[in-house]
Amino acid sequence: MSNNLSFKTVDDLAKLDPRYLRQVMRHMRYQETVVQFGQTGSGQTPNYQTCFQDETKIPRHGNSPKHKKFQKTEQFDEANLSRPFSYQEIQQAIAKKS
Repeated sequence: MSNNLSFKTVDDLAKLDPRYLRQVMRHMRYQETVVQFGQTGSGQTPNYQTCFQDETKIPRHGNSPKHKKFQKTEQFDEANLSRPFSYQEIQQAIAKKS
């Protein structure tokens, strides 16, 4: 089921569970890393990919307990991803829930 989610702002991200966002930050590892969220699905724990400075992209399952990597090495369809969000923006989204 697709609902064409729209993650465009920090306020949009702030609607997600802070525990989920903290796990996303753990996988970002570095403040220079960005993350893109899946734009389809239920929206509670979207899949996402971490994008590193060396252009490596790691797609992850948002609904698995530890946000496991996808088994396949293929990348997500760019048309189904949000804009890139920085480490600082994820922090801001968590702070909005506090």
